[in-house]
Amino acid sequence: MENLDKATNIEVAIHWANHIENPCGIMVNGEWKSIRNSYILECKENIIPLMENPLAIKYLQDVIKKYKQS
Repeated sequence: MENLDKATNIEVAIHWANHIENPCGIMVNGEWKSIRNSYILECKENIIPLMENPLAIKYLQDVIKKYKQS
């Protein structure tokens, strides 16, 4: 998504949910490591607190709950 500043809460939630469900990764000591937990932390600390739409918040929280232990 090019401009998250102008996006609706639903658009932001879908954007971040996609990153959580299909995370990028990095190589660490020759092993592929997901950066899903970084996306989850970013959402919990910096994205959800700024959201106003309760449905968007719940959707993103549900996606986070699904993956938070991975």
